Amino acid sequence: RFRAFGSLDDGVADYLGLLRKRYAPAWPAVIVGDPRAFVHELKKRGYFTAPEATYAGRVASLFDEFSRTVR
Repeated sequence: RFRAFGSLDDGVADYLGLLRKRYAPAWPAVIVGDPRAFVHELKKRGYFTAPEATYAGRVASLFDEFSRTVR
């Protein structure tokens, strides 16, 4: 099943709400901006099956790239 949203903002809000609810122990890492801790908590709860180091590296890279654009 797929979900549809009226806007990108609506889709992002829904996805972040899902993460915050279903993977609550990972949420503090979001608040402090620690992508590797976030990925570690997601892995512990079965969010993904890829090797943690690979997934964390990619998430951290995207986080760093985004961080440079909003400063």
